[in-house]
Amino acid sequence: MGSARLTVRTALFAAALTAAAPAAHAADGGAVAVTPASPAPGADITLTADGCAGDQGTAASAAFVSDARLTGTPGALSGQTRVRSGLPPGAYPVKVTCADRMLTANVVVSAYLTGLTGTAGPAGPAG
Repeated sequence: MGSARLTVRTALFAAALTAAAPAAHAADGGAVAVTPASPAPGADITLTADGCAGDQGTAASAAFVSDARLTGTPGALSGQTRVRSGLPPGAYPVKVTCADRMLTANVVVSAYLTGLTGTAGPAGPAG
């Protein structure tokens, strides 16, 4: 029973933190958003870049396992990558390069765990 409560609480906490992905706005009108807004180490994330003239770009950060390839239509690019596991919590710069500009933002890596699941096993020998 306690494990089920922990799973539900963790899921609700994670949902509350990921409900809105704040965008970082560049001085020239572009914006970069990271979803979930505060990913945990090892989490998959989606990046969106608004304001690029081309239909592809790249998002790079030391926080990522690999650069994210962004694709879409001019003005609305998106792509996915993963946050490095074992990464300490904190803000890490993200640089988006697209056809006509470079946008910058931060990804804020959290210390909380996501996706906890499981069932309670026996506490000890039955007897």
